[in-house]
Amino acid sequence: MTAGCGREGEEALPSVEPLSRTEFTGVLENFFEYEPLQAGRASRFRIHLTDLAEGTPVAEADITLKLLSGSKTIADARARPGSVAGVYLAELTPSAPGAVDLEFQVRTEALDETMRISGLSVAE
Repeated sequence: MTAGCGREGEEALPSVEPLSRTEFTGVLENFFEYEPLQAGRASRFRIHLTDLAEGTPVAEADITLKLLSGSKTIADARARPGSVAGVYLAELTPSAPGAVDLEFQVRTEALDETMRISGLSVAE
């Protein structure tokens, strides 16, 4: 993603090549981009949520992100809305290196979904 792709009011991800994934629950599509995770350094996330039943962006959601090393939380953050409906921004600063899971908790008036993604790693 290049700096020119950012929307007004949204910070563009820096020149570090972002990673991206698309994950699904029964009701949500979660496409997210993030800077590589490194202990002690903030990694910015851009999260795009789509309601699969309606095919529309998930607006006005309360989103919490957690990085988990086993059962221990090593970073957490609450996402803020971006300038486009269904897009949210967050920063996580992992406290330790190693293998981690990333958990998204998404709540709106109509849904309460938790998505846990395994296989991520935090560099030293």
